[in-house]
Amino acid sequence: TNKSNSQTRRAASLCFSAIKFASSLKKEAIVPDAFRGKPLCMDQFRALFGACRVPALTDKDTVAVNPDSTHVVVLENNQMYFFQALWPDGTVAVNEDDIVDIIIAIKADASKVKPEVSSRNSLGVLTTLPRGEWAVARDIIVSHSDSNATALDIVDCALFVLVIDDV
Repeated sequence: TNKSNSQTRRAASLCFSAIKFASSLKKEAIVPDAFRGKPLCMDQFRALFGACRVPALTDKDTVAVNPDSTHVVVLENNQMYFFQALWPDGTVAVNEDDIVDIIIAIKADASKVKPEVSSRNSLGVLTTLPRGEWAVARDIIVSHSDSNATALDIVDCALFVLVIDDV
């Protein structure tokens, strides 16, 4: 439908803009903001992309930042996909039309699984638990298999996560 196509295009446009901004940050091509003629520190921008909050069993959660992050994770129908968004040197690896094609392909693949089936393995809902419970659940998931640990690492190290449910 036209609505679906325009929503997919909009999601791709927003995603592409974020990727271009991440590329500019990696290449340090953004001019620092200034106050009274003096440049302001922009170190906090390093945590905009490739960052995640990992729940801890004790004390405070950890904010992990991966400066080498180059991929975007896409969630659709409780399923995770990812694609290369930046080359290792920080150059943008996709254009907006590529992202539209990626989203369309993801939606087609994800639609092969009924929501009542995919929701049985839904990971996102665990993040709504109290922090301690989420930390325990996460540790159990990671310790269960190397595949689980790798999957969570892919999410944790992503530039960002794009959720396209209902797009």
